[in-house]
Amino acid sequence: MKQFQRISAVLGPTNTGKTHYAIERMLSYKSGIIGLPLRLLAREVYDKIVRLRGCFQRCSFNWRRAYCAK
Repeated sequence: MKQFQRISAVLGPTNTGKTHYAIERMLSYKSGIIGLPLRLLAREVYDKIVRLRGCFQRCSFNWRRAYCAK
């Protein structure tokens, strides 16, 4: 059976909760990647994902994305 992957883009004006929505959406799946435009934002999102998921061993941080797998 072929596994399908889904890619979603979260777009909108400033201060509308895009990052919060993307994090919640990604954490509802088994694994995922979030691409972010700023290093500081990527680091903040990584720290938040580790805090929420508790997956320090299975999360990786790249200056442009945060990744977490169950």
